[in-house]
Amino acid sequence: MRIRAVLFDFGGTLLDTATDDEAHRRAFAWFAETWGLPVDREALWRQHIEFMAPYWNGQPDAWRPLRDLTRQSFERLLRRYGREPTDEAWDRFWRRYLDAHTEVLRPYPDAAECLNRLAARGLHLGVLSDVDIDFMDFALGIIGFRSRFDSITTSEEVGVGKPNPKAFRLALQKAGCRPGEAVYVGDSPVRDVRGAKALGMRAIHLARTGEPAPEADRAVRSLREVAAIVEEWVR
Repeated sequence: MRIRAVLFDFGGTLLDTATDDEAHRRAFAWFAETWGLPVDREALWRQHIEFMAPYWNGQPDAWRPLRDLTRQSFERLLRRYGREPTDEAWDRFWRRYLDAHTEVLRPYPDAAECLNRLAARGLHLGVLSDVDIDFMDFALGIIGFRSRFDSITTSEEVGVGKPNPKAFRLALQKAGCRPGEAVYVGDSPVRDVRGAKALGMRAIHLARTGEPAPEADRAVRSLREVAAIVEEWVR
């Protein structure tokens, strides 16, 4: 069946997660300093990570917006160190959180080349990501990728996270194609590879490090390899 669309995960696939981590570190360093918290800023960041990890690792049954969870973590940390949360405090933190991402958020160096090569083939390019609607638009704008995609689908929009098939179905609907006509590219063996394969899509596992997912149609170390594989499939 002819390939008509290539859909991508975002964080860890197109977006360099090291830059996202750095943005969070900057935001929480500012948090500790601004409120004079009696805790090392790295320790404060780690406490936030511990709280958020279950949600960052997937919300396949029901999506809770990450901004709401971040606020819950922020307020929990303030109370832990004897400060009272307020709407004003949250607004100040959230502005700094977004500013920190604006300062450092970057795509992987091989992302633009991959997208350019696939766009030249006339393929539908889409994003399907476990993220909030507004943050997806914000992040794509920062890295200059918003105009590169024909469709954008988020878990907040669907109401569930990957690997729930509802998320993939909506992305396919936006792409106007059947599962067998689409390729999904992602770094998670479960959320990305297993989720895509369950619907009958081809799946490319971007395993920059670590072991490749055995269920994937192909496993690669870079997005340049993704472009070459898709070009091979559409010939």
